[in-house]
Amino acid sequence: MAVIRSGATVDELTIDPTSKAGRVTLYDSAGNELTKRKLTYQAGGRLAAGTGLSKATGGATQYQLMSIYHANTSTKTVRIMKAWVTLVSISAAATLVAELVSLTSAATPTTGNPAITPQVFQIGDAAAEATVLALPTTAGTLSSTATGFGSTILNQTAVTASDTTPISAGLPIFLYQYNPLQPTEQPTMRSANAEGWAIEIFPSASVTVIMSCGIEFTEE
Repeated sequence: MAVIRSGATVDELTIDPTSKAGRVTLYDSAGNELTKRKLTYQAGGRLAAGTGLSKATGGATQYQLMSIYHANTSTKTVRIMKAWVTLVSISAAATLVAELVSLTSAATPTTGNPAITPQVFQIGDAAAEATVLALPTTAGTLSSTATGFGSTILNQTAVTASDTTPISAGLPIFLYQYNPLQPTEQPTMRSANAEGWAIEIFPSASVTVIMSCGIEFTEE
C-alpha cells in the first residue's frame, strides 16, 4: 500500500491495495460534499384519476399549482433540483406566465387538491419531511410578487387536450434545473425555518387552464 503525506499536515492520501486507485472526497467552495449520496425525491402534480391539474382563473391573479413547504420544527435542509410545468389545455387565448417562487412564513399552504406523497429515488429511503400540495386551497405567501425563477411567458391561443399546436402544449418547460458546475446557490428551504417554494401561474385573462407540473428535491 502506498501512502502520500502532505508536507503541511499529517493528512495522508492512501492508494487502495487492490485497485491501486487514489480516492478523494470532493467538496464545493462552500464545503458541501459533492459525492455524498443525498435523499432525493420527486413530486408530480396531477389528479388521482390521471388527469392534469385544472384551475379556473381570473385575469391578473397569481395561482399556485404546487407548493413544497416545511415548518419551523423541520430538521432537514431542502434543496430544489428541478421544477417544471406542462401545459395540457387552455380554454381561451391568454398570456400565461409560469414561475418558481419562494414562500415566507406568513401563511402555510394547506389542503392540497390533492396532497402528494413525494416518490423516493431509492426504495426503502425515509419519507420526505417536507409537505407537497397540488392546488393548495390556502396558498402560501409569496416572498415577491414581482418575479420568480425561470419566468416563462406563453402567449397562447386556445388549446384543447387533443390539439398538437401550438408546440408548447404537451411539452415540459423547465423553470429551474440545478447545474453543479455553476457557482450559484440552489433554491433552498432552511431547516428550523417555516418556508417553502411554489410553482405558480399568472394568466392575463379569465381562463380555465389544465397543466401538470413537478418538483425534484433533496433533503439532508
